[in-house]
Parts: sequence; C-alpha cells; structure tokens
Amino acid sequence: METRLIIVRHGETKWNKEKRAMGQTDIPLSREGIKQAEKVALRLKNKKIDLIVTSKLIRAIKTAEIINKYHNLKIEKYKDFNERVFGTFEGMLRKEIYKKYPKFYDKKEEDYYHMKFPKGENLAELEKRAIKKLKEVLKKNKGKTILLVTHGGVKMVIMVNFFKKDINDIRKKYINPTSFTEILFRNSKPKLIRYNCTKHL
Repeated sequence: METRLIIVRHGETKWNKEKRAMGQTDIPLSREGIKQAEKVALRLKNKKIDLIVTSKLIRAIKTAEIINKYHNLKIEKYKDFNERVFGTFEGMLRKEIYKKYPKFYDKKEEDYYHMKFPKGENLAELEKRAIKKLKEVLKKNKGKTILLVTHGGVKMVIMVNFFKKDINDIRKKYINPTSFTEILFRNSKPKLIRYNCTKHL
C-alpha cells in the first residue's frame, strides 16, 4: 500500500518580503502570495488528492483554500503544524535581530536545531509536536494522497525526521513560498520524490 504526502509551504506575506521574523504571528498572504498560491493550485489541479490538512495560521489556510478550489475537500486544521514560536523576535527585521542579539547568532551556528528563541521554541520542540501529529494523520489515511500546507520550519523538521538530513544542509537551500515536496511511503518507508519544487513559479 502506498501513501503519498505533498507538502506545500504557504505563499508569500508582507513580512516574508520585508525579511521579518514571523513565527506564529498571524499575517495574511500578500498579493504576490495569492498569485503564488494560484500557480501551485494549477500545478496540483490534476493531482488526485484525498485529504488537505493545514496549520491554523491564516497564511497557510488561505493557500490551502486556493488549492482546494480544484478539489472541493474538507480542510483539516491543526495547530501542531503551525510555524515555531519566534518569541521576542516576532515582527523584528533579521538585520535588527543580528544587531541587537549578536551572541544569539553565534549560538545559532553552534547548534541550530536546539538553539531556542527568547520566549520561543527551538526546532527540536517543533519536530516533537509536528511529527507526532503528522504520523497520526498518515496512520489514519493509509493508501491516500495527503496535501499538507504548512511552514518552512515544519518542512525542515520533516526532512530531518524522515530522512535523517542534517539541518545545516537543509538551511543552505531556501524553502520558497508555495514550493512543494513530495514523499511516497511504501510499507511506512519514506521515499523522496521531489524536494522544494518551484517549476510552477
């Protein structure tokens, strides 16, 4: 029995463009983000999709809704697929963070996976909640094609957990808005079909 998982990152927001730390601040898609979502929707139009799941943040929900225009499925929303909490850094420009917290960036290079944002989460904590929920969804929907619309951080921890990828290698390649990754599970073993696909953009 084969189960297919398609993971789409949400479309661009104003804060993405401004290079602000967004985390769980609930920012809507920008006009460009809506256009990106429409393009990935067309790319996935003829894919047989049985289930759509998303985070509870509006940028992911709206992206999922645009894709769903061609599928008319119920969208299941789970907070476990939300982006990690950026805490004190939410809303700040990356250059502001670097200027005000230079020691944080030194720590970031030492152990990015366990480095914790002030009053926020690290990737290890994000992995724990997101992977637990994802495995529940996969177990419940064996043999189906599942579309997960989520965030860059969630896509990263999926790669780390399922494929034992090094987080520093993953960080080298930007996860584009509305890029999609496709994973095929045969007997619960994951096979990467495509990663960060952007041909539709």
